[in-house]
Amino acid sequence: MIDESPETIPFSPGAGVPRAVIDAGGEPWDVLMGMISQRIAELGPGDLLEVSSGDPSHRMDLMAWTRITGHDLFQLTADGRHTWFWIRKR
Repeated sequence: MIDESPETIPFSPGAGVPRAVIDAGGEPWDVLMGMISQRIAELGPGDLLEVSSGDPSHRMDLMAWTRITGHDLFQLTADGRHTWFWIRKR
């Protein structure tokens, strides 16, 4: 289980390269969720999707979305202005 407040979830070396990347900027969650759903549907099982966001509220939204959909929030990194998420498709 992922701690709800980490700045970083460690990345495992050799985990793979993202097959798709989304730069969400400051888009609202409903727009980002649609973008993620569309891109993840295009990926194969086990593929990684990288998502970059400038909206700090996306952290909690994305953690909840991965729990609900069964995808794996593989890594999360934040620098105070942006958050990067790596999602592994189930």
